[in-house]
Amino acid sequence: MFCGKCGNKIEDGARFCEYCGFRMENTDNAPVNTTVAENTAEPTNSNGADFSQTETAYTYHQKAGVPQYSDNYNYPAGRDEAVSEQGTSTLSKTLSIVLCVFFFLFTLSAMGVGIARSVLSEDGVKKICTDIDLSKVQIRQNGVNIAVPDLVLSIVDEKAINEYGITRQDVVNVLNNATIKKYLGNFVNEYVQYVAFGKAPKLMYTSEIIGLIKDSADIIYNMTGYVFTDSDFRSLENEINNGSMEFLTAIGIERLIGFSPSIISAVFSIPVLIILIVLSVSMLALLLICNNMRVKYLFAYCGITLSVLGAMLLLVALALLILPIVFGFYLLEVLRNALIFKFLILGSAAFAIGMIMFLLYLKVFKRKSRTAQAV
Repeated sequence: MFCGKCGNKIEDGARFCEYCGFRMENTDNAPVNTTVAENTAEPTNSNGADFSQTETAYTYHQKAGVPQYSDNYNYPAGRDEAVSEQGTSTLSKTLSIVLCVFFFLFTLSAMGVGIARSVLSEDGVKKICTDIDLSKVQIRQNGVNIAVPDLVLSIVDEKAINEYGITRQDVVNVLNNATIKKYLGNFVNEYVQYVAFGKAPKLMYTSEIIGLIKDSADIIYNMTGYVFTDSDFRSLENEINNGSMEFLTAIGIERLIGFSPSIISAVFSIPVLIILIVLSVSMLALLLICNNMRVKYLFAYCGITLSVLGAMLLLVALALLILPIVFGFYLLEVLRNALIFKFLILGSAAFAIGMIMFLLYLKVFKRKSRTAQAV
């Protein structure tokens, strides 16, 4: 006969179950009818293993409303694995999706900060300044985009322009002169380092900017014949302090953007990058805990998330390739040249890693689960 509590087979007439200690004389928990065992004595699995006792015990537990197997009963290999792999709960799946969303956001933010730090570094800015054609750059003034050569001509006294016969092409040649580009590159580099990383400025003051122009005066004279006067320098000083060139100074940039650049530098700082990386890794750890430390679900969820992230970065790279052609805006070309390869590399890597993880889940982990359920 069988125990009415744990379902194990015991000696006929036994007063107590030798496995769980249940008293067999209790009429409310009468022994299981041996006909159940007789009806289930023959089933075997595909390998020929006898599951008669297992099925009898399991059938009785289902009827008795007991949701677990006996701790003492020796079920055939594979049964416990099959039961433990029946799937995750709705709550677990919901939490996993939420954690994946946060993992996506933190990872994307970390990549963004890393790319920004790379592009805006001193070497990155110097490369951009070396490759850029200043004559094609446009600056927004009074709601209108105006090219740098036209802006320069608008500042220079019209009488002097007519007297020296200065043309727009002369201004373009001056802007693309190697020495002047070096001066401008140093200034732009310091400008970016101040705004993005909060480094103390040295050149972003009216006197320093006027000094750069004075250093360039000889080159401008040799190329155009124009001689800067004290009146020109006073006019430039007024433009820098209170006019259209005010944004070139440290104080002017704060007025332009409406807040201190220290906020931007804090966003791009190394501590923020480290925090974002730690948060991303923490989301993976919580994802693993949420799924009872089953690595296969980590591979599944993380694989899908990284694939989506990689696809998104590749779409950004495609947009960087198309937008300059569509809008014809030169600074978009500069931005494309500085960013496109970084987005392509990161996007391809994230997509490839994500697909590999998800394929491992499908081909290895899920196959093992099906094998365990089939035993």
